[in-house]
Order: sequence, then structure tokens, then C-alpha cells
Amino acid sequence: MALMDEVGGFWMRSFRALRTAHVVLEDEDYDSAVSESYYAAFYAVKALFLLEEREFKTHKALDRAVNLDLVRTRRWPKSLAVLYREMMKDRNLADYESLSQFTKRQAETAIKSAWKIVRAVQATRPDVFVILK
Repeated sequence: MALMDEVGGFWMRSFRALRTAHVVLEDEDYDSAVSESYYAAFYAVKALFLLEEREFKTHKALDRAVNLDLVRTRRWPKSLAVLYREMMKDRNLADYESLSQFTKRQAETAIKSAWKIVRAVQATRPDVFVILK
């Protein structure tokens, strides 16, 4: 598969995850909305690094790269790295805890956070990443 096809595939997955987050939010499945929001951010960041021909095996490795390669190089503000890390922690709770953890407000906040990350990826490389509806 060509690099740009793979980058585009992850970018599209990001928007599918955002759509899913909105659907499950309406179904009052707040844990799933939180999880899908994280995956929207994850796929967008993954697409950005893949564009730079960098791949990571774990979620933690990608999180470290956000800090080292986006924040420390001043491509992104530190607040985005903090937001991304919080989303990752919340996704772990949403996916692996047996009891429902999140409220509607928290799920809505997670979706807004995902959009911030997606927009930051788009702003980093607007020549490649287009915001999809």
C-alpha cells in the first residue's frame, strides 16, 4: 500500500471514530463515546506521524512522540499533549473498567477534545489533511 493511501486511511478512520462517538453519545453510551473520541485523536496523530514515515507499536510510544516531536519542537503547544494524554487515560478507563465511568458532559468534552487534536493535526499539515464532514 502506498504511503499516502495509508495516511489517508488513518485520517478517514479518525472521522469515522468521531461520527461513532456522536452516535453512541446519543445512545447514552458515554464510555464508548469517550473511547471513540480517543481513537479519533489517535488515528489523526498516527496519520501525521505516518506521513513523516514514523510508526509506533504502542499507544504509549505515540504519546511520547507527541511530547518529544510535536511539543518539544514547538509544533504544538504543551496543552495539546496534556489533552492527548488525558484522553488516552480516559480511554483505558472506558475500555477496561467493568462499571460505567463517564457522564454525558464528560463524553461531550471528550468529543470536543478529539476535535481539538484533529484540528491541530490538520493545522500542522494543511496541505495534506482536510477536515471531513
